[in-house]
Amino acid sequence: MHSARYLSAAIFGSDVASWNRNLFLVEYVGPTLAIWAYIALIAGVLHFIWGELTES
Repeated sequence: MHSARYLSAAIFGSDVASWNRNLFLVEYVGPTLAIWAYIALIAGVLHFIWGELTES
């Protein structure tokens, strides 16, 4: 998810006339995919723990 975040920002921003680090990080990357990545990580860890606890 993290690599898709930056790859999609690079593809989307490839048509920009001038490059700026802040423009790339703030405008094209954004926090949305990072939030979903952390939610998926927490869900995966909880699923792993639940599977270990319910294993017979």
